Amino acid sequence: MPAKGAMSRAEFFNSLKMSYNFFSKRTRHPNIYIALIFALISMRGWMDFYEKGFRDMLEKRPPIKENGFERPSIVPGEMIVFMMLKLWWWSIDFVSKMTFEVLITPIGGIIAQYILTQMIFTEDPTVFDVVPSYCEYVITESSKAIAKIVRLLFVNMSNCFVQLCSDFYFIFVKDISPYKKNSLSFICFMVIIAFLKLYHLQKVFYINNEASDVNSEKEKQYIETMDLFPVVKMSGEEKKMMSRYSRTLNRWENLTIKGKVLLFSNDFVFNLLCDVVVSSITILYIANKNENSEFEMNLKDNCGEISNFNRVLVYIPNCFISAMKFYRDLAESVVLSQKLMIYLDYIRELKNEKIRISSFSESIEVKDLSYTCKDKLVFNNVSFVISRGSKVVLFGKNGTGKSSIFKLLLGFDKYRGTILFDGIELSRLCISDYRRLITYVPQDTRLFDESIYYNLAYGNSKSFKEIIEECKSMGIHDAIMSFPSGYNTGVGEGGKSINGGLKQKIFYTRAFLRDSEIYLFDEPTNNLDANHSRFLLEYIRSPRYAEKTFFVICHDRDIANEFPTKFRLDKECIEVVERV
Repeated sequence: MPAKGAMSRAEFFNSLKMSYNFFSKRTRHPNIYIALIFALISMRGWMDFYEKGFRDMLEKRPPIKENGFERPSIVPGEMIVFMMLKLWWWSIDFVSKMTFEVLITPIGGIIAQYILTQMIFTEDPTVFDVVPSYCEYVITESSKAIAKIVRLLFVNMSNCFVQLCSDFYFIFVKDISPYKKNSLSFICFMVIIAFLKLYHLQKVFYINNEASDVNSEKEKQYIETMDLFPVVKMSGEEKKMMSRYSRTLNRWENLTIKGKVLLFSNDFVFNLLCDVVVSSITILYIANKNENSEFEMNLKDNCGEISNFNRVLVYIPNCFISAMKFYRDLAESVVLSQKLMIYLDYIRELKNEKIRISSFSESIEVKDLSYTCKDKLVFNNVSFVISRGSKVVLFGKNGTGKSSIFKLLLGFDKYRGTILFDGIELSRLCISDYRRLITYVPQDTRLFDESIYYNLAYGNSKSFKEIIEECKSMGIHDAIMSFPSGYNTGVGEGGKSINGGLKQKIFYTRAFLRDSEIYLFDEPTNNLDANHSRFLLEYIRSPRYAEKTFFVICHDRDIANEFPTKFRLDKECIEVVERV
């Protein structure tokens, strides 16, 4: 039975395939690069093999006696060849590492760009449920994990394979002692404890995975506290916020420490068992040699033989340690990379299978529309019709789902019922064509952290002159020009560097610059005074927008009563009323 948190074989290989695909995006001929890197790294491994063989050869040569002293039996030419090979190996090592790092360094950026592209161009409604802070955390951590997987597969694996071949060669071929069965018994023992160690590692992976999730929650709480800093200060709940953050921090610390303790104890038990067994087998070897009457007479030769036997035994755990370290690093990285999978499943809209549209000519008709959010019914069997060119206001109590109506009309979430656009079901339309006909202004008017001009020009192709004319019509040109940099003034993160009223006016000016067929405004007068609210209403009712369709959510009774068509929403229905 696999440990809790263990991944399936399919998930494991999917992560390896995903890592290869991202590496492939970095190069035109990835297989050529991989073959080259494998060759370079393998040379590095074979150099280790040659070095072991060279040292073993020197140890078996009888020493040369000169002037009463013994020196190793080696000629200068052999040493020069050995040093030249070492220099060649260092050069190969440098070239292979540099080549590979140049290739994998941009993988993080490639992943971030790919996921952002998938999320922006998808029409999957679940994309709107993505938590930005968690998404950023997953992309960062998974990018590191995928880069590590690529490094392990294309660098460490070839090197590890050659080293394993080298070690097993010295164990099975170079060991010509009559006690090879001791080595084979030790290998069987090592296989058993290696599998136990790998089984135990699954629990470590699960704990580390849980710790990374808690770390993401910790970072989210920190960002949330800073975003709501004025609310925290004014409510006097500083201690409560710190207590909440401390609890999450303690959870993360406890899980991290638990994972480290399990990992270190795992390594400690494995190494302890290896050392105990190696020592025991060596003692048995010496005891068996003691039974030989020639042992004491050839003490010097036998000490060398014991040393060689002990070295062969040490090769065995080194083989398994090298292989298990490779597996541990690979599996740990694969677990982290699995978090990325949820962001790779977004599918782009197949426009050829949808009905293409370019204009709005009749009406939007909603029939028996029901919406559930987090297993809670928001509204049920709502029906209404909005004709082309009409000016409609929607009002109702808080929590009745007014903003959710807009979300469903824009195709941002799933629903039960029917939404018809010019008699065509919304699901049959090319949604990107449909959205081009609509300008939507949400209740939370956040601007991009760019210049005023960038925010005004976003989403339309108007010239600078046309933008200035629209700003003059909306009465914000003078306010913008009062800044030292005018239209090049930065608005700050979310628009924090300018006042709320101007921020909202910039948002609505941008909306009118789009010159859409349909306008959806959610609480447009929230941050506006009475005069500017009245100005916005008159702007909507001007002859310029006589043929445009406006659907507005509004709590201001005076403003709402100015609209010719008024909808009141409750959980059961939308009804047309004379007055709010």
